Amino acid sequence: MNEDILNSFVRWRPLLDGNPDAPNIMAQAVRSNYYNSLLSSGSTAAKALYGNLSGLIAEPVSYFGGAILRQDLKSLQRGWMAYNAIFDTQKKAIPYAGNLFTKASQNPNSVKGQTRLDLVIKQETKLDQYRYIAQQEALRGNHGFKFLVDQYEQQMAMASDPVFRLVPNLFTGFDGWTGATLANAQARFRAMDELDRLGEAVSPARVKELADVEYNKMFDNNGIVVDQAVKYSNADIALNLDTGLNKQLDGLLKYLPGLTPFLTFPTTMANMVRVADDYLPAPLRSFQRDVNDLAYTSVQSFMKNPELMDDILSKRGHKISQMDGTAKLNTLIDLKNRTLGKKAIGTFVTTLAIGTILKDKLFGDGFLSITGDGSVDRQLNRARQKNSSFKTRSVVASDGTRVEYDELLGPGLSNWVAMVANIADNFDMLGESATEHFFEKASFILAASLTDQAGISALRPLVELFSGNKQQMTRFAAGQINSLGPLGGARNELGRILDGGLKELNNDIIEHIANRNQVAGVIDNSNRLPTVISPVSGEAPNKYNMYQRIYNVYSPLKIHPSMTKEEKFLYEIEYDVSSAFRTRNGVDLEADERAELSAIMGKDGAFRRDIARIMKIAESRDTVKELREARRLPNLLSSERVPISKYDQIHIMLSEAQKQAEEAAFFKLDITRRGEIEQRINIKRLNDENAELGIIPTTRY
Repeated sequence: MNEDILNSFVRWRPLLDGNPDAPNIMAQAVRSNYYNSLLSSGSTAAKALYGNLSGLIAEPVSYFGGAILRQDLKSLQRGWMAYNAIFDTQKKAIPYAGNLFTKASQNPNSVKGQTRLDLVIKQETKLDQYRYIAQQEALRGNHGFKFLVDQYEQQMAMASDPVFRLVPNLFTGFDGWTGATLANAQARFRAMDELDRLGEAVSPARVKELADVEYNKMFDNNGIVVDQAVKYSNADIALNLDTGLNKQLDGLLKYLPGLTPFLTFPTTMANMVRVADDYLPAPLRSFQRDVNDLAYTSVQSFMKNPELMDDILSKRGHKISQMDGTAKLNTLIDLKNRTLGKKAIGTFVTTLAIGTILKDKLFGDGFLSITGDGSVDRQLNRARQKNSSFKTRSVVASDGTRVEYDELLGPGLSNWVAMVANIADNFDMLGESATEHFFEKASFILAASLTDQAGISALRPLVELFSGNKQQMTRFAAGQINSLGPLGGARNELGRILDGGLKELNNDIIEHIANRNQVAGVIDNSNRLPTVISPVSGEAPNKYNMYQRIYNVYSPLKIHPSMTKEEKFLYEIEYDVSSAFRTRNGVDLEADERAELSAIMGKDGAFRRDIARIMKIAESRDTVKELREARRLPNLLSSERVPISKYDQIHIMLSEAQKQAEEAAFFKLDITRRGEIEQRINIKRLNDENAELGIIPTTRY
């Protein structure tokens, strides 16, 4: 069938390319799967609400920050008059959001102009063409295209149902609420411009009177916002702004539809990069020309160059033909204030993160510690997340409690904080000197800090697929199969709420699919995947109770408990404890066997006591401090000259303690389960002996 699909695609490609608005059917079929699976999640709707809310909060904060930087009292007065009318704004915004949600539920096409283009698949007008192509190919004996078209039609019908469209419709409502809130503020700014033109004094009553008239002009007869300046600001906050990058990504997906599963929402991805650039700290220049113009061009220069002023205003949707010189200048100053304010916020937060990290690194007594995306060593990262409560992009309080900052700060600020933490983590490793593997570390920091959420590093699974990574292939295939069914995201999310903790998996498609549908294991305990158990504590990391899991799924302020002293020591010394019970005598252990053995080993407590003993040895010898100084300037001793696995015998002692604890746990295992493992070991030994004698083994272990 794959050959049929390819032949059909090649033969009909010119017809599909004849209309630039016709997306490739193969890409759309895959996108439709992701559309149903990804947007069926309640937490996705929560993230949209938090994203819009944080964007709305940033709007006045950045405006006032820029006005204070410029010491502009008039701008402060204008901003206060525009943004302080909270009750008046919400009286307009909340009903408008409800109206859009209702319209989207009744007829999605009626509000397409207000929705995120990445969340709406515009295919209805081309469906007849695709059916015709599929029929013609079926007559030739190639049924692949018909299969895709039928699947696409079914999922489009499902996606049009109000129940299945709940999250996209909520997105529409949230975006509408954001748009109406911005519209009222924009109307108030324009009202003050009009009072300037009339030469009248600014008063709250007069501003509201003129602003109400201006606000009503921003909507069409159907109650949809049509004002381009408001739509631009709304798209800015909703991460739906058209940028050169997202248009290039869209073009790439048309020619390489196989990349669609890896670049699912190109507009949102490109906008995350743009927002991070908006908050670029002040000493650095933006990659966007108009942002640089607003930040670094003086008001006097703009007054001398009206063409530049008109260009910036028109790009942001303002109707310059209907604005006099005073209105243009006032609006430009408002934009300048927001731009400078964002840079000031980015500079302040980044400087705060640098100070916090430096204090913690230099003196070890920081009140707060910050984590980024972890180490460039992915295996070490997985070990930390699997066997402890380590969380990426979190703030660690003095008592060890971890609070995730990613959703709280939003994509712009969180990326800069993560970048600072990533630099500190990866250039201050005990296992490697600061300059060792410099390019690998720099690439990781760039990909993780600035573009990880933007999807550029989403191409990493594609690279791993082509490099023959079997585990990544299995995970990818399981994700594709799982997304064929409806509510894939909701199923995954519900399972994580009902049955917390990470799961031990064998590397096969069935178990990877089961991991995305843990709710089935809750209903039928015989199909329940084993939970990852820490061999240090004997507890399931990241499990929590039901209320904590619900809170962490839907709250932007996710809170996690502290690591134990022993887990923290393994984290600092960069010891990978995830190697426990991977194999025994050359035979891979099954997932349930690994979980049971880890539980026995942790509850026995011998390994934990040995870690505590080794901790005291390391502390008395200042092992961590000595090794860190050896890695830093001016010494820069490489891992080849001073390998962490041998230095001061700390890793050697930990490894020996782990082996002894594993051995003790194995002999405490249920005798039947232990016998099954030993039988596999004996079969492997026999097969190896037969192979040496030139005998083809016939028994599998």
